[in-house]
Amino acid sequence: MRSFISPVLLFYALTLLRADDKTYHLDHVSRVEFPVKIWSAGDTSGVSDCWGYVDKEGNDYAIVGVLDGTAIVKVEDQKIITTISGPEDGDMYYHRDMMTYGDYLYVCHEMTGTNQGVNIIDLSPLPDSVRYVKSYDNLDYAGSYATTSHNLFVDEATATLYLVRASYDGFRVVSLDDPENLKEIGVAETPGIHDLFSRKDTVFVAEGYNKSFSIWDATDKENGPKLLERVNVPGAGYVHTVWTTEDGRYLMTAEETANKTVKMWDIRDYDDIELVGEYLGASKLAHNVHIKDDFAFISHYATGITVVDISDPTDLREIARYDTFIAHDQSTFYGAWGVYPYSPNGYVYASSVEGYLDILKFREESNTLSEETLLPSKVSISQNYPNPFNGETSFSISLSEEVSVQLEIYNSLGVRVETIAEGRFPAGRYSFNWNGARAPSGIYFARLFAERVDKTVKMLLLK
Repeated sequence: MRSFISPVLLFYALTLLRADDKTYHLDHVSRVEFPVKIWSAGDTSGVSDCWGYVDKEGNDYAIVGVLDGTAIVKVEDQKIITTISGPEDGDMYYHRDMMTYGDYLYVCHEMTGTNQGVNIIDLSPLPDSVRYVKSYDNLDYAGSYATTSHNLFVDEATATLYLVRASYDGFRVVSLDDPENLKEIGVAETPGIHDLFSRKDTVFVAEGYNKSFSIWDATDKENGPKLLERVNVPGAGYVHTVWTTEDGRYLMTAEETANKTVKMWDIRDYDDIELVGEYLGASKLAHNVHIKDDFAFISHYATGITVVDISDPTDLREIARYDTFIAHDQSTFYGAWGVYPYSPNGYVYASSVEGYLDILKFREESNTLSEETLLPSKVSISQNYPNPFNGETSFSISLSEEVSVQLEIYNSLGVRVETIAEGRFPAGRYSFNWNGARAPSGIYFARLFAERVDKTVKMLLLK
């Protein structure tokens, strides 16, 4: 009996699948473990946020906040190149936040002690080492030191560092024109600031317990940032983080409060900002959000890392997940703290409070059927299976175009034993069986004639 994919079936298969139908995966590459402190049963701390860097030789590095400072990990072999000592006093969860500007790394801390303030680290000596430059602990215009800070953001387009003030009542504007010698250039007062994001000097602020986010114009360096709009989030929890899409048309917020959704806002018109989409993962407690292309990468505590398709801002869909904390999916502050999805080589870094740095890879797999993928590129016959065989065996032929076919079985003396197929066949793949139950043991040949093609496979029948 013969079977094949007919032109009608091919057309039907092609019409069933969308051209953009894809499956996405977060594949685990490796895990690096760091020391932690255990405060009570299951309550650990020591690893905080993470970032990434690629050196002049193209090597990827994960950067992660740890108990005693900031660790630099070479992704290829998971080697800890170095740990830059940082402050360790005054914060049981060892909050550290970091971002890069060119070859420089800037790290802020909630703690005091060794190298307190904003660490300035030169990464250009990698892969061999890094150079600790100094720490920035200057006064701002409102009289606050940079000794401690919860979060920072580097706006590469304008060479500006934005830094949450130690008193959580505003943000500092710092010039990176000289990356090793930072210059204070402004300050803005906001209620309950927790985190911030900037795109070309438009600054977006997550205002924590104020249950709002605000938008600021920071282009006027002499007179300081100007408030453009403040949005009160309906029924909000703790408005924790903000991040815009790459075109600046939409803003995503996350509230570090159980059962509060990650929200997508249409911000094209600051006078008419609209909530258009919502998402919440299994643990119902999200932490940080980062957007790359049409995807939001979310460190979602006990759920792990989730990837959400935001190509349609009104229909947010989870399309991939990697669980960094397998014990449960409860709304607790265990599991994934930070995520970094911007490696040009597809790596995604995930930091977890239990002391883990997980190195992942984000990939897409096309599910699209096309005529090119279904149709063979040449005329061929496969080796039979099983071989040797006892009784029945099967093989297939591939036809790249419509041709006249003869498929015959010959014995070792060259005598034709049976004709399996004969006629004109459309392009496609065809499967055939041959039952040799009535034939004696020995060597046989399946021979395919297809106009200008003559191909043979050798088979062994054993009884």
